Amino acid sequence: TILDFPEYDAWVDYAGQFGLGAAPNLMIDIASELNEAYSAELPLAELLRRHRISALARLPLAPRIAILRRITRRDQDNPIWKTDLRAFEKARHAELRKEAAVAERDGAIDLLAELDREVSDPDWLQPPPRAIVKMVADAFRKLRMQQARVELQEMEPELAVAFTAGNVEQGREIRERWRGLANDAEIELERFSDTVTEFLDWLEEYDREDQGITDVRAAVERLERAIDRKVSLEELQRLSRDVPSTYYELPSYLLNRLSELRAVVMRRARRRRRGLVLLVAVVLLV
Repeated sequence: TILDFPEYDAWVDYAGQFGLGAAPNLMIDIASELNEAYSAELPLAELLRRHRISALARLPLAPRIAILRRITRRDQDNPIWKTDLRAFEKARHAELRKEAAVAERDGAIDLLAELDREVSDPDWLQPPPRAIVKMVADAFRKLRMQQARVELQEMEPELAVAFTAGNVEQGREIRERWRGLANDAEIELERFSDTVTEFLDWLEEYDREDQGITDVRAAVERLERAIDRKVSLEELQRLSRDVPSTYYELPSYLLNRLSELRAVVMRRARRRRRGLVLLVAVVLLV
């Protein structure tokens, strides 16, 4: 960089005037390539350091594969990383089978969940065989189902307390957790206890009532907008029929507006009819 200055050619000519030997040409292309190589290596430096340390420490294959995948993405022009990564992944396949078997035997559901995520990872260059993927998935599903059924049984007193207290908000929070566990446990509704069935029916009644109120309020809003737009009497009557409900009564101000608008529309209609009669009479007289 120091030698590549704008006056380089003039300096060479000046040196030649005193019989000094010609300076060698600067290898700018090579220097540029070196700079590019340094720039490419800098982001990899920390990853390469971690890669070396993990190898020296003989860390398990899973974290070493994770580091190697990041290096492969950063240094895509170097084919050696993909070669190493495929070798690591093939060795990991054998470990997955053994770890899944041990985790299922010990009931280690968290480990099985992690293994299930690992075998489903789209970043594999050498994906695990289907037999291993199925083995891990089946073991995780089996343990998850067993754990969910235990938690469902433990939740029944909590359901009963919310139902007895009439606490709808708490009941709905419990129901959300219950549904997630019931889905994991793969239990049909018919197999729930009477306590659970009664609890769910109780909440569904409140759901229907809340939905009814929501629907009626939406109908009221549509009616109010129609009044503002001064729609036809037929349209007002249609929208009014959507509103009556056991869940909601029209406020007095809206009833008054509706009555006034109906009266206005009817007066306009009468005036139009009178005008039409007069027009017909004039035509007949002519």
